[in-house]
Amino acid sequence: DYAASDSEETEANTNLLYRLSLDGTSSGAVRVEGEPFDQFSLSESENELSVFITAYHETSNSGYRSYEFYEVDQALVRVPVSDFDENGTEVSADRYLLMPDHDIYKARFHNNHLVYGGYESIGVVDLESGNITQLDSPFYTYRIEPAGDRVMIFGSDNWGWDPSLSMASISLGQDGS
Repeated sequence: DYAASDSEETEANTNLLYRLSLDGTSSGAVRVEGEPFDQFSLSESENELSVFITAYHETSNSGYRSYEFYEVDQALVRVPVSDFDENGTEVSADRYLLMPDHDIYKARFHNNHLVYGGYESIGVVDLESGNITQLDSPFYTYRIEPAGDRVMIFGSDNWGWDPSLSMASISLGQDGS
């Protein structure tokens, strides 16, 4: 199990990501820039934790804390389980894959992929290769749900002003490709 803490936040927007042992093995932490996007933003394999993170960086010296004065970075960070230690070692920059789209509203891991949706775009990241496929979408993404070897994308044509529901289906392949 993993948990993120913003109580350890520093000036550089660095947070601790904890690994808590449920089987008696050692627990530990790493420092990551940003925080998990939501509850579907973590995926663990035998040797690695993948986390879809969001980091806010202040763009104004006004001292006024408002989201309009922040720049958002969203990235996939992959951390070997062996990197979690009692010192909270910082994850190296080469472990971050910056997303090309910064208007991501939903993200979900499924079949060795990270699938995300935003304002009229859908992205699929292959976790093995790091390749990102960007797709146009005629709607805003509200929800992403696994469905066998596919994901279903749900959204609306005009961000909720119309009660319409739009759907798309993306095949991720039976073998996760």
